[in-house]
Amino acid sequence: MITFKFAIAFIFAVILLILRQEIWLVISILTAVTAILFRLPLTVVLASLRKGILGYSTIHLIIAVWLIISFGEALYRSGYLSRFVSSVEGVFRDQRIAFILPPAIIGLLPMPSGAMLSAPLAEEIGKKLNVTREELTYFNYWFRHIWEYTWPLYPGLILASAITGVPIWKIGIHQAPMILAAVLIGITMLFRRISPVYLNIQISAKKILEFLIVLWPIYIIVILVMVLKLDLAAGLGIVFGLVAVFYRMSLADVLNSLKKGVSLKIFLILISVMVFKSELEVSGVMNHLPDEMIRWGFSPIIPLAVIPFLVGFLTGVNSAYIGVGFPVLLGFLGKDLNMIFIAYVSGFMGVLLSPAHLCLAVTKTYFRADTVKLYRLLLPSVLILYVIFWIYMGIQKL
Repeated sequence: MITFKFAIAFIFAVILLILRQEIWLVISILTAVTAILFRLPLTVVLASLRKGILGYSTIHLIIAVWLIISFGEALYRSGYLSRFVSSVEGVFRDQRIAFILPPAIIGLLPMPSGAMLSAPLAEEIGKKLNVTREELTYFNYWFRHIWEYTWPLYPGLILASAITGVPIWKIGIHQAPMILAAVLIGITMLFRRISPVYLNIQISAKKILEFLIVLWPIYIIVILVMVLKLDLAAGLGIVFGLVAVFYRMSLADVLNSLKKGVSLKIFLILISVMVFKSELEVSGVMNHLPDEMIRWGFSPIIPLAVIPFLVGFLTGVNSAYIGVGFPVLLGFLGKDLNMIFIAYVSGFMGVLLSPAHLCLAVTKTYFRADTVKLYRLLLPSVLILYVIFWIYMGIQKL
């Protein structure tokens, strides 16, 4: 009956998501419903609350996400983004490449509605390319999200690492082929749909060097976190300090950036997820779920693919499908990178297609794109990407 009880709890959570309740509230109610259905003792519930709220993993997670948001704000306040735009314009003659670079590179800086940062830049370059509103929306949105499978600054990846206990760099490296697949799909669409426009600019070694140098914060993050395996929070703190010093940020701008990173709503989501995970761990109720589902004839692939996809599509938020789905599926996931890969990518496909995805909603509104025409571009791209993923998974098993 474990599967049946989890199904009831999950359906209840889905109904709340359809009703557009806050994600942290949905996960908190899911935690309470699970405790009731499984008749968990009060001691277990209290132990889960203590571990989920005050545990090292939770505190570390909150600090890391706070620094990520603060870091993105610091780059904006320091004038870094304007320097970046100037360097891009001086390097690429083919305006199609210049068109997709802003969302691709700004996509390395996770922030709510981040696609809006690159939207004005894409629109300006798009005028030279004579693209439609739907193409503006699609390319700005698509290239903004090519990094989320690997880039260690994304809260979804951080949360997946915290729940599964697998180091973030291991998950990121394992999922890296999805970046290549997403870029190839986007480039193919770009070259098929948009005619080339070349600027008569003089590209020099100096301009190329300036472009490469302006990306230095990205290089340092990669080296510290992905190469040297430094703790993410520590790495972010170091780079934040370097940006503040190098661009001579005022104390007021530094403090305002750190203040901007304090998001009660995001912190509540993180805490609620970790409490839910702790409840399932402390109670031990999820330990028997995989065996029971296998006895019933379910392949582990089905729940790993379907549950994250549905939650991702309904909410449009990575932390939702990871926060709701991963703790329940932890018995299947374990520390198996392939199982984590399946659940993560399946959920993200739902997020990419979700009308509730904030980036999609605000970008579509900004460009005044027609929804049906936009999905004629987006839906085939996501389906092709998902098919490529399953082919890749199949090849791995040969």
